[in-house]
Amino acid sequence: MTNGRRKRKHSLERLEDFSVPLPWRGFVRILKNYGFEMITSSGSAARTFVKGEIKFTVHEPHGKGDKVVSKVDRKKAIFHIERIEEDK
Repeated sequence: MTNGRRKRKHSLERLEDFSVPLPWRGFVRILKNYGFEMITSSGSAARTFVKGEIKFTVHEPHGKGDKVVSKVDRKKAIFHIERIEEDK
């Protein structure tokens, strides 16, 4: 197994472990490892991630406290990453 594949596998395991809070920066880094690009729109907390024809929207956490990604947004990311893995 190559280093890149191993890193992506570990990233997916981290994304799927809902018992551990996932910071926003880590979430973005994981998606970039899978080739997603983040598109921001002004005046909105919604962020769109795009890779080829796959496109999904998540909400960037904001306000006081930890900026942790919601369980719903993590599930969306897992679903789309698994779609990419199936196509390979």
